[in-house]
Amino acid sequence: MDLEKYVTLGEDGKLKFDNNAFTADLDREKTSAINTYSANNSKKVEEEIRKKLEEEAKLSAEEKLKADREAFEAEKIAVYKELAQSKAKTKLENANLFDKTEVEAYLELVSKDEDLGKIDKLISARTKVNADYEKSLREKILSETPNPAGGNAGAPDDTGARFAKEYQAKQVAENTKTTAFSGLM
Repeated sequence: MDLEKYVTLGEDGKLKFDNNAFTADLDREKTSAINTYSANNSKKVEEEIRKKLEEEAKLSAEEKLKADREAFEAEKIAVYKELAQSKAKTKLENANLFDKTEVEAYLELVSKDEDLGKIDKLISARTKVNADYEKSLREKILSETPNPAGGNAGAPDDTGARFAKEYQAKQVAENTKTTAFSGLM
């Protein structure tokens, strides 16, 4: 600012300073500086806000994409689990070795196709256990069953059987042949 504009020489020869003009010009300069600063600062602030909003939008899009991927992965895992359990259920039911409650309990162990090997092992183990049990039960029953005396193994000792034996012995002794129609002729 040029101060000479505000200083004048009065009629009495003294220097006079025009405070009102100086204050008005000073206020105008301040206002102009403030307006310029505000405009420049406003542009900077707007630019910063725009950048922050773009970053937030980008992050929101990335977060949304991440959430979508996680949901897709969870759904894929659920579908694979359901498919593996379906295959395992078919194997367990076709083996005819397990009741429904056992099948349901074993299905809880299956969550992916790799677990089907466990089901195969389970089926083979159950088959072996059943075969071993059947063998030991058969041996136990046979060992506890008494052998009949003499060579007539399993022959009943009732009156009808005794009469049949006597009749056969008589026929052999007489050397005759008996048929169903021999008494009718």
